[in-house]
Amino acid sequence: MAERWLGAGQPGRVAAPDLLGRGAGVGIHPGRDAADRSARAGQPPQLLRSGRVRALGRRAPAHRGRVGKRGRRGRRGWQLRRPGLPASGRRRVRRRQRQCQRSAAIVRRRVGVDLQRVYRLPRLPRDARLAGRIQRQVHERTTDPPRWQLCQLARPPARQLPQLLPRARPLAVQRPAPGALRMTVTVAPKITLSDLQPSADDITGDVLAGLSATPKTLPSKYFYDERGSRLFERITREPEYYLTRVELDLLDASMPAIAGAVAPRAHVVEYGSGSGRKTHLLLDGLTDPVAYTPIEISRTALLASVERLADAYPEVEMLPVCADFTQPVPLPTPARGNGHVLVFFPGSTLGNFLPADAERLLRSMRATMGSGGQALIGIDLDKDPALIEAAYNDAAGVTADFTLNLLVRLNRDIGSDFDVDSFAHRAVYSRERMRIETHLVSLRDQQVHVAGRQFDFSDGEAMEVEYSHKYTDASFAALAARAGLRVVERWNDPSDWFGLRLLAAA
Repeated sequence: MAERWLGAGQPGRVAAPDLLGRGAGVGIHPGRDAADRSARAGQPPQLLRSGRVRALGRRAPAHRGRVGKRGRRGRRGWQLRRPGLPASGRRRVRRRQRQCQRSAAIVRRRVGVDLQRVYRLPRLPRDARLAGRIQRQVHERTTDPPRWQLCQLARPPARQLPQLLPRARPLAVQRPAPGALRMTVTVAPKITLSDLQPSADDITGDVLAGLSATPKTLPSKYFYDERGSRLFERITREPEYYLTRVELDLLDASMPAIAGAVAPRAHVVEYGSGSGRKTHLLLDGLTDPVAYTPIEISRTALLASVERLADAYPEVEMLPVCADFTQPVPLPTPARGNGHVLVFFPGSTLGNFLPADAERLLRSMRATMGSGGQALIGIDLDKDPALIEAAYNDAAGVTADFTLNLLVRLNRDIGSDFDVDSFAHRAVYSRERMRIETHLVSLRDQQVHVAGRQFDFSDGEAMEVEYSHKYTDASFAALAARAGLRVVERWNDPSDWFGLRLLAAA
């Protein structure tokens, strides 16, 4: 694997997948290589299994390996060493070299000798069948700690390519195989991850649908990449954001009553996962929970939260699922048996859905928890609009950064070109609809491109990115009833700002 232009995101350079060699059986021999390749620009060369490589045809040096430093030619002692061959193989090579002397010059313009050593890549297997090159595609996807391998297709011969991969993005990282909708991997003792994370194509489809609507929208579920999850945790600690603080106090005070209303040996299924503060209170208070399954779209936040909980609760089996919980998700089976399911949905996240979507989600939740299961849901109650608006417009601007980070994430993950500085965060409370309406407002006339399509924004045009509905006892009970659920127990904080509701099948 070699790159004609190392680096990422620079104008005029080839895209990441185009940096890889094409076709099977392309080796290092000049005759074989020249027979089916031209020397025109754009034909990617191959990385050879040697100690050093050189920049190609007067191109710019590499940004990591210092390839082609100052364009000087290599010394004789630094010639490219080929893997050992048997005698018959050497004879064939010499015969082929005599036939292809002109073609050899073409190969040297692509990969050759350099004065700067590139050290041996770690953990590359010494397989004779692969001695001439490194596999052209990376067949695995990793999370932050390298021990967490979430995807391995076929037999990837090159497990680490740290010196050759560009800093900004990986080269041709493969998605799960077609039809592989679920992947279950043990990532640490007592933690088994089910990976159903949306693909880049899923995100692109959602974004295109939203930008094609009137008014334009973006799906709020994509707020939570790694940086978005960190920003949201900062939001929950801002003085204006009362929701988390009040809900934690309410959960702590109500936990004995909640534990009395929930049967022992529950399989706790949480929609979303954050810092785990609320989950700690729940697992501490329940009687002998058998397993914990958070369903979270952000893999980084999911694994970080579960790792902390696994250390604190060694007797509780950790079965995280990386998925979009707005879609039906099959639950993993705990090793200690199928206890009844308790769905935990705190934070008033249900309020982020339009009424029809919230009803659909509750119906899906009813199917997940089964006839004997329960759901504990946090809801933000209707109150003074000034208090509500302040929570979504903190003085430190953390909520604004969180909202704008959605554009940063889309630019990185699907290649859109939102000008982040040309949009502004705006959140206002609609008393009539009992909801916060969060928009990204265009600060000028501009165009945005996504997947080859152009979308025009006028100065002042508002794009919907999130709703946060507030409830009364009557409105929430009616919503639950439409989804086939009933309110079994209710708990409110002393000021009636926030509520917890225990639901069961009607």
